[in-house]
Amino acid sequence: MPSSTFTLTSLGAALTLHVEGTAPPEVEISYDGCAPPLELLGHLRALGFVGLVPQPPPSTAIDWTRPDHDGAVTGFTLRPYAAMSRGRLDVARDLRTRALDATRYLLERMAAASAPAPAGPPSSTPDDDTSHPAPGDIAAMSQPGPSSPAPLSPPGTLGDAGRQLIEVTVAAEHAAAARPVLAAIGELVGEAPTSWTTTAVYRGQRMETRHLGTGLVVEIAAADRADLLSALGAVPVHSVRELSAAAE
Repeated sequence: MPSSTFTLTSLGAALTLHVEGTAPPEVEISYDGCAPPLELLGHLRALGFVGLVPQPPPSTAIDWTRPDHDGAVTGFTLRPYAAMSRGRLDVARDLRTRALDATRYLLERMAAASAPAPAGPPSSTPDDDTSHPAPGDIAAMSQPGPSSPAPLSPPGTLGDAGRQLIEVTVAAEHAAAARPVLAAIGELVGEAPTSWTTTAVYRGQRMETRHLGTGLVVEIAAADRADLLSALGAVPVHSVRELSAAAE
């Protein structure tokens, strides 16, 4: 199968599917880092692609002179920045063709839903229903019908043994970068300010430093724990601990 490129206008993203010989297929997704296509990343992860997490903002994208809308969350805003996420299809070789067929079908549907609707005379039939999504609205993909498949399951729900609550503690200045990474893998269900103290001894002098941080609580599928730990490699993390098994 040749490599293909898909333009997903409604998501502000472009995706290239690389299929080369016997190497595992890969995807590259380009998008505005301030608006990562989390739904798309989730669908691809459900199809077997690993390593797909939003790219954290570079320091040049952080505007410390402008706090966020209420000044209580981060104390800064993000400037638009070009981001790219890469993933690799990690399924058994005998399932690769099926996974690729499903991936291409999904991307073709999403690209078609993103295309502008063709121009035409306005309809004046009495049974017009303006509550239906427009042809260019990607929400139409989630409406199952006789000729469309049922929606894909959310990430982490295919054959899970259960779900877990994980608390990830990061320094306060890294919380903005950690949130989209965690949201791409699970559901953020809470956060709270925290702090910790480190001690250093230099020439007999004991020095303590207090660090301000944020505890982010994410609910994930048990099967996604390894992906969570891998994704956190892009963000400086103070600690990760399991709180409990989430209620089914």
